[in-house]
Amino acid sequence: MLDRYHLLAVTIAIAVAASPPPAAHADPTPASEDATRNGKAAKAAFEQAKAATTRTDATVKELITAIKAARTCQEIGFESDDHTLTTSEGVVTIKRLHELCQAQIEAIYKLPVKGCGFRSITFKAINLGGARWGEPEVFVTTNYSPGECDDVPKDDKVPAEFRKLAAKARPSCKGDKQMVIARAWGEPYLGESDGKRKRNLIGACWRTGTFTFSEFGEQN
Repeated sequence: MLDRYHLLAVTIAIAVAASPPPAAHADPTPASEDATRNGKAAKAAFEQAKAATTRTDATVKELITAIKAARTCQEIGFESDDHTLTTSEGVVTIKRLHELCQAQIEAIYKLPVKGCGFRSITFKAINLGGARWGEPEVFVTTNYSPGECDDVPKDDKVPAEFRKLAAKARPSCKGDKQMVIARAWGEPYLGESDGKRKRNLIGACWRTGTFTFSEFGEQN
């Protein structure tokens, strides 16, 4: 016969064998929902940007939207770069998706695009005392800003008193056709770096036709 100690050991063994295995720890639902939501957003942004790279008639605004979509695709993160998504490129990891989105950005900047754009002109003059102002410096931006073609003037819009200033800016406008200069100088202000009294006159030189999208500079 079993003594009481052996009987206790047998009883415990039977109880353990009959107990159900511990439940596996499932991933929390919120994290799973986040992964699904991020995956859908990343895929949508990727496909939107990809569609733009295959077009030959996209407008400047459409390409700016596509650039933003590609950047959104790059910024959506996951806990693991090995997370996969099914896209028009097949099944790709998040790491690979981010690489494809960067390639899309580079491709979009090389696309030709028809439309209208302008480069900003700023004339800056320093006060010499009283009502006397120094010879204005001319600053023309390198990149274009997208503009509405309906806003492009048919010819120059330059007040008579600013025609000499316009002539100084013309070489910097290169092949741009129409120039627009404001009707008056802006209000005087104090320069932040030197404390001198200054004033600005603003304008723009317009261009209509075919651009390389990179001529519009960095679009965020």
